[in-house]
Amino acid sequence: MLLQSCVTRKLRSSPVSNSIVEQIRPLGDERQLAGCVYCGARSTTRNHVPSEILLSKPFPENLPVVLACNDCNQGFSGDEAYIADLIECARVGSADPVEITDKRVRELLERQPKLRSQFTDARVISDDGSVFFRPEGREVRNVVMKLARGHAAFELHDPRVKKDRRH
Repeated sequence: MLLQSCVTRKLRSSPVSNSIVEQIRPLGDERQLAGCVYCGARSTTRNHVPSEILLSKPFPENLPVVLACNDCNQGFSGDEAYIADLIECARVGSADPVEITDKRVRELLERQPKLRSQFTDARVISDDGSVFFRPEGREVRNVVMKLARGHAAFELHDPRVKKDRRH
Protein backbone atom coordinates (compact mmCIF):
# COMPACT_ATOMS: atom_id res chain seq x y z
CA MET A 1 0.00 0.00 0.00
CA LEU A 2 1.32 3.41 -0.92
CA LEU A 3 1.12 6.06 1.74
CA GLN A 4 0.63 9.75 1.36
CA SER A 5 2.55 12.32 3.30
CA CYS A 6 2.39 16.08 3.51
CA VAL A 7 5.10 18.67 3.54
CA THR A 8 4.78 22.30 4.51
CA ARG A 9 6.38 24.86 2.25
CA LYS A 10 6.58 28.56 2.67
CA LEU A 11 5.46 30.50 -0.37
CA ARG A 12 5.15 34.17 -1.04
CA SER A 13 1.58 35.28 -1.33
CA SER A 14 0.37 37.70 -3.96
CA PRO A 15 2.49 40.73 -4.86
CA VAL A 16 -0.10 42.91 -3.14
CA SER A 17 0.84 41.39 0.19
CA ASN A 18 4.41 40.37 0.97
CA SER A 19 3.37 38.10 3.81
CA ILE A 20 4.53 34.52 3.90
CA VAL A 21 1.89 31.81 3.86
CA GLU A 22 2.16 28.13 4.54
CA GLN A 23 0.88 25.69 1.99
CA ILE A 24 0.34 22.04 2.75
CA ARG A 25 0.84 19.98 -0.34
CA PRO A 26 0.26 16.21 -0.59
CA LEU A 27 3.14 14.09 -1.76
CA GLY A 28 2.37 10.59 -2.97
CA ASP A 29 4.35 7.96 -4.73
CA GLU A 30 5.36 9.59 -8.02
CA ARG A 31 4.89 6.27 -9.84
CA GLN A 32 1.16 6.90 -9.55
CA LEU A 33 1.51 10.04 -11.64
CA ALA A 34 4.10 8.91 -14.15
CA GLY A 35 1.98 9.77 -17.19
CA CYS A 36 -0.92 11.94 -18.25
CA VAL A 37 -3.41 12.04 -15.37
CA TYR A 38 -6.28 12.05 -17.88
CA CYS A 39 -5.42 9.19 -20.26
CA GLY A 40 -2.24 7.53 -18.94
CA ALA A 41 -0.13 8.38 -22.03
CA ARG A 42 3.37 9.82 -21.74
CA SER A 43 3.09 13.28 -20.20
CA THR A 44 4.56 16.10 -22.26
CA THR A 45 2.93 19.17 -20.68
CA ARG A 46 1.60 20.54 -17.42
CA ASN A 47 -2.05 21.39 -16.93
CA HIS A 48 -3.54 23.86 -14.44
CA VAL A 49 -6.47 22.61 -12.36
CA PRO A 50 -8.68 24.57 -12.63
CA SER A 51 -7.64 26.04 -15.96
CA GLU A 52 -6.68 29.68 -16.04
CA ILE A 53 -9.49 30.45 -18.51
CA LEU A 54 -11.97 29.69 -15.71
CA LEU A 55 -10.30 32.17 -13.32
CA SER A 56 -9.98 35.93 -13.13
CA LYS A 57 -6.62 37.67 -13.16
CA PRO A 58 -4.44 37.92 -11.19
CA PHE A 59 -4.13 34.14 -10.93
CA PRO A 60 -3.14 32.55 -7.62
CA GLU A 61 0.59 31.86 -7.40
CA ASN A 62 0.05 28.32 -6.17
CA LEU A 63 -2.44 27.13 -8.78
CA PRO A 64 -2.42 23.31 -8.81
CA VAL A 65 -0.61 21.74 -11.76
CA VAL A 66 -0.75 18.13 -12.98
CA LEU A 67 1.06 16.27 -15.75
CA ALA A 68 -0.78 15.80 -19.05
CA CYS A 69 -0.13 14.75 -22.61
CA ASN A 70 -0.46 17.40 -25.30
CA ASP A 71 -3.57 15.76 -26.80
CA CYS A 72 -5.48 15.92 -23.51
CA ASN A 73 -4.20 19.39 -22.62
CA GLN A 74 -5.24 20.80 -26.00
CA GLY A 75 -8.34 18.59 -26.18
CA PHE A 76 -9.92 20.23 -23.16
CA SER A 77 -9.17 23.81 -24.28
CA GLY A 78 -12.21 24.26 -26.51
CA ASP A 79 -14.59 22.82 -23.91
CA GLU A 80 -13.10 25.01 -21.18
CA ALA A 81 -13.47 28.10 -23.37
CA TYR A 82 -17.10 27.13 -24.02
CA ILE A 83 -17.75 26.84 -20.27
CA ALA A 84 -15.99 30.14 -19.49
CA ASP A 85 -18.08 31.86 -22.16
CA LEU A 86 -21.26 30.20 -20.93
CA ILE A 87 -20.54 31.38 -17.38
CA GLU A 88 -20.22 34.97 -18.58
CA CYS A 89 -23.46 34.72 -20.59
CA ALA A 90 -25.26 33.24 -17.58
CA ARG A 91 -23.81 35.94 -15.33
CA VAL A 92 -25.32 38.72 -17.45
CA GLY A 93 -28.36 36.71 -18.58
CA SER A 94 -27.73 37.14 -22.29
CA ALA A 95 -25.65 36.01 -25.25
CA ASP A 96 -25.93 39.43 -26.88
CA PRO A 97 -22.37 40.81 -27.24
CA VAL A 98 -23.63 44.31 -26.42
CA GLU A 99 -24.59 43.12 -22.92
CA ILE A 100 -21.42 41.09 -22.26
CA THR A 101 -18.94 42.92 -20.02
CA ASP A 102 -15.98 40.52 -20.40
CA LYS A 103 -14.04 41.82 -23.41
CA ARG A 104 -12.70 38.40 -24.46
CA VAL A 105 -16.17 36.81 -24.45
CA ARG A 106 -17.80 39.82 -26.14
CA GLU A 107 -15.27 39.77 -28.99
CA LEU A 108 -15.58 36.00 -29.36
CA LEU A 109 -19.38 36.18 -29.61
CA GLU A 110 -19.06 38.96 -32.19
CA ARG A 111 -16.66 36.83 -34.30
CA GLN A 112 -18.53 33.54 -33.89
CA PRO A 113 -22.24 33.87 -34.65
CA LYS A 114 -22.66 30.08 -34.43
CA LEU A 115 -21.46 30.07 -30.80
CA ARG A 116 -23.64 33.09 -30.02
CA SER A 117 -26.59 31.20 -31.55
CA GLN A 118 -25.82 28.14 -29.39
CA PHE A 119 -25.92 30.27 -26.23
CA THR A 120 -29.05 32.10 -27.38
CA ASP A 121 -30.76 28.75 -28.00
CA ALA A 122 -29.62 27.52 -24.57
CA ARG A 123 -31.14 30.58 -22.83
CA VAL A 124 -34.40 29.87 -21.02
CA ILE A 125 -36.73 32.32 -19.31
CA SER A 126 -38.76 30.67 -16.56
CA ASP A 127 -42.36 31.50 -15.64
CA ASP A 128 -41.15 33.82 -12.89
CA GLY A 129 -38.93 35.75 -15.33
CA SER A 130 -35.58 34.39 -14.17
CA VAL A 131 -33.05 33.53 -16.85
CA PHE A 132 -30.96 30.39 -16.96
CA PHE A 133 -29.07 28.40 -19.57
CA ARG A 134 -29.34 24.75 -20.63
CA PRO A 135 -25.87 24.18 -22.12
CA GLU A 136 -24.56 21.47 -24.40
CA GLY A 137 -23.96 18.35 -22.31
CA ARG A 138 -20.68 17.14 -23.84
CA GLU A 139 -18.66 20.25 -23.00
CA VAL A 140 -19.96 20.43 -19.44
CA ARG A 141 -19.32 16.72 -18.86
CA ASN A 142 -15.79 16.93 -20.27
CA VAL A 143 -14.81 19.91 -18.12
CA VAL A 144 -16.33 18.50 -14.93
CA MET A 145 -14.54 15.17 -15.48
CA LYS A 146 -11.27 16.96 -16.30
CA LEU A 147 -11.51 19.00 -13.09
CA ALA A 148 -12.39 15.93 -11.03
CA ARG A 149 -9.50 13.87 -12.46
CA GLY A 150 -7.05 16.74 -12.14
CA HIS A 151 -7.98 17.45 -8.53
CA ALA A 152 -7.91 13.74 -7.62
CA ALA A 153 -4.43 13.48 -9.12
CA PHE A 154 -3.16 16.64 -7.43
CA GLU A 155 -4.80 16.25 -4.02
CA LEU A 156 -4.78 12.47 -3.62
CA HIS A 157 -2.19 11.28 -6.12
CA ASP A 158 -4.97 9.10 -7.45
CA PRO A 159 -5.39 9.61 -11.19
CA ARG A 160 -8.64 8.28 -12.61
CA VAL A 161 -7.48 7.58 -16.13
CA LYS A 162 -10.06 7.35 -18.91
CA LYS A 163 -10.38 4.05 -20.73
CA ASP A 164 -10.41 5.76 -24.13
CA ARG A 165 -8.73 8.97 -25.22
CA ARG A 166 -11.70 10.58 -26.93
CA HIS A 167 -12.81 13.90 -25.47
